[in-house]
Amino acid sequence: MNYGKDATEKKLRDASSKKRKIANRFFLGFTRTLLLIFFILAVVGVSIGVGMYKGIIDSSPEINIDSIVPQLCHYRI
Repeated sequence: MNYGKDATEKKLRDASSKKRKIANRFFLGFTRTLLLIFFILAVVGVSIGVGMYKGIIDSSPEINIDSIVPQLCHYRI
């Protein structure tokens, strides 16, 4: 790494460059937007999954003791 006067001045010039600041701000805004969309889609996906699970459980038939007890097999082996 060059720590000379010219290299230091170039770094300072690049750090205060408007073009670089605009590019960094655009990249940061784009990244924030993508993360926000990802989190919203994750919440919507989990909500849909929970709703489907509850819907399946609510629409399932009632279980009574007769449906649990196995019936005798009438076949001979």
